[in-house]
Amino acid sequence: MLVLFALCAPTVAVATPRPFDIPAGPANQTLTRFAQQAGIAIVFPYELAAGHFTRRVQATLEPDVALRQLLLRSGLSARRDEDGQIVIALLGRGPARDAAGAITAATTDLDEVNVTGTRLERGMLTPTPVTAVSRLELSTLSTGTLAEALVELPYFLNNDTPQTQSYATSAAAGASYLNLRGIGSIRTLTLLDGKRIVPATRFGTVDVALLPRALVERVEVVTGGASAAYGSDAVSGVVNLVTDPGFTGWRARVQAGNSDRSDNGNGELAVTYGTAVGDRSHLILSAEFSRARGIRGYRHRDWFASWATIPNPMPGGPVEVTVPDVHATGYTYGGLITAGPLAGIQFLPGAVPAAFVRGDYYTPAGTQSGGDGIDPAADLVWMMPDQMRANAYLKYTTEIRPGFTAYAQLFTGHSSNAYDKDPPSLWGAWEATIYNDNAFLPQSIRTQMGSLGVTSFRLGRIGNGDLGRGRVHNISDLLSA
Repeated sequence: MLVLFALCAPTVAVATPRPFDIPAGPANQTLTRFAQQAGIAIVFPYELAAGHFTRRVQATLEPDVALRQLLLRSGLSARRDEDGQIVIALLGRGPARDAAGAITAATTDLDEVNVTGTRLERGMLTPTPVTAVSRLELSTLSTGTLAEALVELPYFLNNDTPQTQSYATSAAAGASYLNLRGIGSIRTLTLLDGKRIVPATRFGTVDVALLPRALVERVEVVTGGASAAYGSDAVSGVVNLVTDPGFTGWRARVQAGNSDRSDNGNGELAVTYGTAVGDRSHLILSAEFSRARGIRGYRHRDWFASWATIPNPMPGGPVEVTVPDVHATGYTYGGLITAGPLAGIQFLPGAVPAAFVRGDYYTPAGTQSGGDGIDPAADLVWMMPDQMRANAYLKYTTEIRPGFTAYAQLFTGHSSNAYDKDPPSLWGAWEATIYNDNAFLPQSIRTQMGSLGVTSFRLGRIGNGDLGRGRVHNISDLLSA
């Protein structure tokens, strides 16, 4: 069967240089990508092309020149028919070329033509819907991690990334898990070169932040369910990270930056090296290292106003109200007397006693809008954890005989993410009882207790580092061979 890949576009000036980014691979796939990027039609026997492989082309070239480079040493040739359409054939059967090597016109009879194509740069190249995103396109989407780039694509929804997670002790905070269509990361299968990867969690999810982005040539996404072929972990689809098997030379990337508020300082270094080993073998080495400082607290963000839905103590009104500037009324950093005749006295820095100012919608040991008190999220909740990741990749490929290739691969990765949990606190059922003989009690409070006949009071307090802290440190290690 002959296949025509066409873009149904107006006549293209063939001599105009165009940017090409076509990875090495099976000819029936790379020729399709050439037609899409060149904006021209190609006819070729699909079964014949399926047994051939083409080299990588990444440059701004005239389409004829790009096609010659693509087909070099592939066993295939190209010619133009009388209508200017490119036809692919076995080398030696086709196309005549002029002295400059340009493709010359010829004619052919077609028994059957199956037209399958579109103006879209990506389409259905397999029996199931597949979208391919090249390395250059990924860099355009994001210069950060793979997950940060892929989250920009419309079929990914609710991906787990350091920017989207809440930080709990049981979660792998700071990791990156892909989620197709929002069905769940445990229903999205992630592959490397078509093979499964050692998962980062007990649920079988893969932390894509550990994978070698510098070596990824393209990402292929099966956007339809593929559970029949892969199993229940592919209900929502498959994400296949394809590396460049024929990469030769050096490639390095160094970047650094921080937020416009002078925090979240980050840096990344990546180095990739590929070389031929003899006539039939190839070696690829890649290593990456990155680090990013976390962001603690929301107070310094101008968009943060401590909005919350809190109980409404006013009779006849709504049960709850949504208001800004919400504070807790059961504790402060210095301590708050919550019950008894001394209730409402707080301790400022230096143990100085002062009246606790009530705001709107005040509820005891609860919340209020305005007034005194604190919002722990403003100072203590982490927006981003401290992150560090590193990975190394080695692949040795050798052609034992034509059509039969063997390879050995070693891949290792390390990810470390750390942040503080809620500090030790004394509030609610865990409030402290302070007696009148406490050596740190201000004399003025001791005098009032004596005059009121009070021997103790309950104190609500949240630590701000002085009561210790809870530190969560999540580590992921990956080794695959």
